[in-house]
Amino acid sequence: MWLYADSGKLKEKYMKILFKKLHREDWLSLHGIATSIYLDGQCYEFAMALHRGLGWPMVGLIENDVIRHALVASSERLFWDALGCVTKKKVGEPFNIRIPTLKPIDENKLRKVRPILDNDIEIASLFAEALWPNLPWQKNTFRRRTMDFLKELTSLCRRHKIWIRAPFPAAQIVLGNYYGNEKGFIASPTMDGQYFFDRLL
Repeated sequence: MWLYADSGKLKEKYMKILFKKLHREDWLSLHGIATSIYLDGQCYEFAMALHRGLGWPMVGLIENDVIRHALVASSERLFWDALGCVTKKKVGEPFNIRIPTLKPIDENKLRKVRPILDNDIEIASLFAEALWPNLPWQKNTFRRRTMDFLKELTSLCRRHKIWIRAPFPAAQIVLGNYYGNEKGFIASPTMDGQYFFDRLL
């Protein structure tokens, strides 16, 4: 993302913030962890995380008048849970339900079934954002807040002519002198959905 500013406040002409994706092997490992936790376990927390982060409505897979599984609907035919994007026909397969019945649900309905901790929803959010970074995450999500933070950090570094950087990969970050060729920051995802970052030259 390139941002142009011509005001004297920011004193920068260009700003660039890049987000790397997980390596394929790391993505597969994280996806395996997510499905083991959130497909047939804490699916309520995962659905609530997707609902809060994307604004998509939640639906419940109903079996014997019980919410057997929770997920969100991105359209009338496509749904998202820990597996990723699934069609209505496939929603019931992991639970041996051949003809799935889906009904709109909300957070109150899920909380009536069992206790749900906000901290568990936040952890689920980190998993979801790391797995599918290109979904339209809203401003309150960790990825979007990280983007805003790194934009402000770039402005701060330019203003003081001091850059935060790592002298070599996995090292502690240091405050380094400004050389004029810094474009912004690059963020690399960790396996727990957070980010390493370094200056971008």
